[in-house]
Amino acid sequence: MKEAQRTLGSKFTWICDAIDNPIKHAMGNAPNSEFVIDGEGKLLRKRSWSDAAALRADLEELVGTVENPTDPADLKLDKQLPPKAAARGVLKRITLPAGLRAVVIEPKMETGADAQPFYAKLRAEADSELLSSGKGQLYIRFMMDPLYHVHWNNLVEPIRVQFVAASGGKKPGLDGRVKPGEWRGPEVKEPADIDPREFLATVDLGESREPLTLVVKYFACNDDEGWCRPVTQTYTVHLRSDRDGGRASGRPGGNRGGRRPGAGSRGDLAGRPGFGGRPGFGGRPGFGGRPGFGGRPGFGGRPGFGGRRGFGGRPGFGGRPGFGGRPQGGPPPQSGPSTTIFGRVDKLDVEGGRLLIETRGGGRQAVRISETTRIERNRKSAQLSDLQNGDRIVVKHSPVESGPVTATTILTRGK
Repeated sequence: MKEAQRTLGSKFTWICDAIDNPIKHAMGNAPNSEFVIDGEGKLLRKRSWSDAAALRADLEELVGTVENPTDPADLKLDKQLPPKAAARGVLKRITLPAGLRAVVIEPKMETGADAQPFYAKLRAEADSELLSSGKGQLYIRFMMDPLYHVHWNNLVEPIRVQFVAASGGKKPGLDGRVKPGEWRGPEVKEPADIDPREFLATVDLGESREPLTLVVKYFACNDDEGWCRPVTQTYTVHLRSDRDGGRASGRPGGNRGGRRPGAGSRGDLAGRPGFGGRPGFGGRPGFGGRPGFGGRPGFGGRPGFGGRRGFGGRPGFGGRPGFGGRPQGGPPPQSGPSTTIFGRVDKLDVEGGRLLIETRGGGRQAVRISETTRIERNRKSAQLSDLQNGDRIVVKHSPVESGPVTATTILTRGK
């Protein structure tokens, strides 16, 4: 953040979330959400997707109108492309398998005068088999961070990546669970470039569930500042889905980005049920391409939550057709009141057989249960008393126009 402030030369106040995104998670986890908070810290407005026109209307209501508001076009700013550190497009990208999901990576932060920035950023993605069974493919990619205006130095030894095994010795050997245990980058004719360095590894954890340790060595150069230096950095790769990892890499021949990471029906090696991102709540403006999701009454007003394919790109919820949408190739959705609620458990009234849900749009919905209501928590049969505040929840119910609904099926996920 300090480097961005220095580079941009801005004078306004910056607020930065911590590296593990506690504010993002606490505020709903949407990638482009918008909040209006007053000077006392009171939350006045919230949206899951930023809407400039709605925000201006909010500010006029809360603060007052402006006689001569400034439009961005009035500033007549010259568009300036970021400086190009080196050549691009000199390497052919590899073909990726389908169904990759971002996994959690933990950089080893150095301290002291010799500590260097992570000029090359690691991106690690695993296929579903690796996450569920411990045997599958792992995609590794390093990209130069454009903030630092650095490039690869192709006149020296190329990038080298090693998966090392923990041992009592001073020189740990390669991790036998990963093939290849050591990878060298390509020889490039251009003296300098900023193309990604990427490869696929095959991982077989066997009975082990220990994370992987990755050591990368490369040369980073900055022509503007006149330096070129060797860099060695270490990461821990945890084979569990990264809730903040965004969309998986998608290119022709590989994962096409149709599924959101973490939204599959399987869990991961950390024992979490793989609930992942919430469908339609991030990655797209509003719901179905319209901004302002969460600000409209009726929560969409369509059965099956818009009638699209299930939860995470599969028919139904977790691969079961008929829950949350139609199976692929099925009949088109019919109009009518919504019969599905997505959100989190807000309050429980076990004795009264009721619960209150905080919906994804920021509202509240009361739900009743009956003797026939089917309840599952983390894919196991459960009672209402087993649910916990904060659990992610999906409720299927009969059509109703307003007020409390009676659930036919409740599915929850939580710690």
